[in-house]
Amino acid sequence: MAAVAKNNRLILASASARRLELLAQIGVAPDLVDAAQIDESTHARELPRIYAARMAAAKLNAAALRHDGAFVLAADTVVACGRRILPKAEDAATARRCLERLSGGRHRVYGGLIVQAPDGR
Repeated sequence: MAAVAKNNRLILASASARRLELLAQIGVAPDLVDAAQIDESTHARELPRIYAARMAAAKLNAAALRHDGAFVLAADTVVACGRRILPKAEDAATARRCLERLSGGRHRVYGGLIVQAPDGR
């Protein structure tokens, strides 16, 4: 796997196995996975694309506080039917409800991705 920079660490602020796979496909291995526990509730009338970007930024901010001087990469993915953001399927009942809502209709997938350099930019 390629090193990101000579003396800089890469922190992946996500517990997603898929994100690790995607990084591996481009030859990048994070030095540490640090999935922050953040409030993932939506704001009233929040658009899915705004929510995805806000969640990625919240994950980054939480991890960056613990890893000063490192590259921090955070991301979030949201599935939406219209403006309705579907919840993460954390159990069989929720997964079933989401699949029923998706069945026969259209949906969109939104992604938020953010990177912070060691100098905080």
